[in-house]
Amino acid sequence: MNKTLILLCLIVVIISLSSCSGNVQNAEIHIGSSSIFSEDEINAAVTAVLNKFKDFTGCTLLKLWYDESESNNHVQSYMNYGRGSQNGVEQTNVIVLFSNFYAGSTACPSLNRNSTITNWSWILTRESAACEWTVDDWGY
Repeated sequence: MNKTLILLCLIVVIISLSSCSGNVQNAEIHIGSSSIFSEDEINAAVTAVLNKFKDFTGCTLLKLWYDESESNNHVQSYMNYGRGSQNGVEQTNVIVLFSNFYAGSTACPSLNRNSTITNWSWILTRESAACEWTVDDWGY
């Protein structure tokens, strides 16, 4: 009886914890061509965003993509007016990805709950081409 109760409690905890993280399971991933980054570099940035998105409780990632032209515009803005103007990162070590996701009823209150968020940007940086990407900022 005691073991059954413990097992039941463990199952409830696992289910509740799995529903707390952002869902990336069925996200469409689209990587456009790039004259700046290799496919491996872009895929590494995608992986970093997927890992970070798991922190977005109650949200479901629908689409994640890289578009070089859009990315370059956001990188310029980041370098001139954002953290890139202060943190010393080289422009060649900044990439921006974009996403659409659904923010459910349990999503962060700062998001528009029960709606689809479109063209959300993810700014990633790295110390050098040999280093891993880190999500530095996100939003519109």
